[in-house]
Amino acid sequence: MNGVLRYIEEEPSLQIRDFRYSVNDRHLSGDPPWKGKVDGVIVNMSNSPEVVPWLERGGAPVVSTTGDLLGTTIPCVGIDDESLARLSAKHAIESGYRQVAFVGRKEYAASHRRRAALESEFKKLGMDLQSVEIDKIPRAGYDQDDDGTCLAAIGELLERLSTRTLVIGINDFAAAAVVKLASELGLKIPEQIGVLGVGDADITRISDPPISSVRVDREQIGYQSAKNLHRILQGIDIGQTANGIPVVDIVARQSTLGIIQNLTTDIDHAIAFIERHALEGIRLQDVADAVHVPLRTLELDFKRGTGRTMGEMIQQLRLERAKQLLETTDLSTQRIATLIGFTHYSTLSRMTVRMIGMTPSQYRQQYRDKSSS
Repeated sequence: MNGVLRYIEEEPSLQIRDFRYSVNDRHLSGDPPWKGKVDGVIVNMSNSPEVVPWLERGGAPVVSTTGDLLGTTIPCVGIDDESLARLSAKHAIESGYRQVAFVGRKEYAASHRRRAALESEFKKLGMDLQSVEIDKIPRAGYDQDDDGTCLAAIGELLERLSTRTLVIGINDFAAAAVVKLASELGLKIPEQIGVLGVGDADITRISDPPISSVRVDREQIGYQSAKNLHRILQGIDIGQTANGIPVVDIVARQSTLGIIQNLTTDIDHAIAFIERHALEGIRLQDVADAVHVPLRTLELDFKRGTGRTMGEMIQQLRLERAKQLLETTDLSTQRIATLIGFTHYSTLSRMTVRMIGMTPSQYRQQYRDKSSS
């Protein structure tokens, strides 16, 4: 709402009316309450077979502030899943997890897009994404009679996971269901199963343990939704717009914290050293010296234990930091190269061309073009 109001303040010709209408426990029969009373509508609601026909009966253009209506006739403004995937992958590595899983929702285009983004990002780290898609997201408390099948599907996923697996929920309520089921199955959180939600809703703080969650820029989503609706009212065809707003950060809580304190193997110590010093221009020999293991032995053990080389891990961490700086700052590419441990810009450029197929400047321009569209 703050984002919508911010846009309204910039466009004094517009007026807003807040219906505060809930469709929970309704069958969406009849017409929406705003029919004939407004020129356009911004909604925040989940998808179902009845939703889009009901919205269309309102007789006014609609923009959704969630990605749940992706794939329908309703333009959406949601989360940029690529930025979410990058942050999730960084958090997984920093927290010591070596496997990852996803709990999504069936027949939701937004869920499919998020799963694909996570699969792509974790594949770069040598991790395969296991996933389960359920018919509905259980609410806190498991009070609904029809939650049983969904909970059983999540439970089956948890039972086949290995230790040190980060489970990412499509939202915080899915994450809360994972936490409760994991506890019922006797899985230790966060030692065996880490849990990450999306949205940083209140449920994350009242869960036991409290749940780490991706913080979303809700104000910018509201602002962009109002802007898109205004464009429609001005006669501009925005098509099936699906603006993705980059996520803000991850609020780390007990559901993922604490693992890395219990380092037990040479590989664990090597990973921890790399994560702390990858941006400082370290060499492979520096890692071996820190772990007190001959370099060749450590290289073989590391590859065998993680599926990738130490050099690949260092490069990936440098790339992710470079991408973040290119997206969020106006620093020169030479300065960014220095900040991630390179002496010359040319080394940074060769890395980005090899790993993402474009120069740093091209990546920055592509990101800004996408964000402004």
